Amino acid sequence: MAVIGVVNQKGGCGKSTTAVHLAYWLSRQRGSVLLVDADAQQSSSTWVSQIESTTLEYRASLDPEELFEVVETAQAQYNTIVIDGPGSLSEVTKTILDCSDLALVPCQPSGLDVSSSNKILQVIRHRQKIRGGLRWRNVKPPCFSRGI
Repeated sequence: MAVIGVVNQKGGCGKSTTAVHLAYWLSRQRGSVLLVDADAQQSSSTWVSQIESTTLEYRASLDPEELFEVVETAQAQYNTIVIDGPGSLSEVTKTILDCSDLALVPCQPSGLDVSSSNKILQVIRHRQKIRGGLRWRNVKPPCFSRGI
């Protein structure tokens, strides 16, 4: 079971398009897929609701704590979970990175877009250090290990 997060702090870079296309393709290749729409615009939910598929389901989740629980619960039910992130570096984005086995960062081919992606890459590197490069299900969150 894999969790794939599609994130970038920039809006309009193709996160929802990438998430929906990937989720649909994976549902055709690997069976049951859950697309979690964590973007306030809910574009991927609107889009995927119009796709006729018995192996692709979707759910909206905008709250970081709810998102974590949705992913944790869905692991037993789906082969793959794809999470469409918001266009920001919010707590939701950080939760997506904490839950994901793989993070995809769509980026438009312009200097400004590439430059603005540096911040999300920095956040990804920080999350990797916190997790020690391990899959998220094998990692105790740092707040628990410090007794917070």
